[in-house]
Amino acid sequence: MLDKDLVFKYFLTFSGLDEDAGCRMRPVCDAAAGAISARLSEKAEFPRDMERLCLAAAAVAYSGYLEIGSADSSMQEIKVGDISLRDSAASGSSAKGAADLRDSFLAGVAPLLKAPFVFRQVAP
Repeated sequence: MLDKDLVFKYFLTFSGLDEDAGCRMRPVCDAAAGAISARLSEKAEFPRDMERLCLAAAAVAYSGYLEIGSADSSMQEIKVGDISLRDSAASGSSAKGAADLRDSFLAGVAPLLKAPFVFRQVAP
């Protein structure tokens, strides 16, 4: 099982939030830690691999944090008659960056994880 406090600490580092501001994302961090823990293979050794697995879980949580933030502020529109002004914040690029960060950290721990279950997947 991953150290959820360490995952949260790394999430705060990624996000730049202080502990009080980051508390609302604690369940996302805990869920990411649980998801990674559920996929651990026999190759994972503790405490040797704990730090990099926790970093990967924090990257997953951080990606979710940015996706949540971009959904909150992705679109603002002002319409006057036939003219409308739309501001789509650069959230797409930050969400893309977060996905790349997440994928990079997950790739680093891939040898320590079981393959993810895919619905209707046929066993080899």
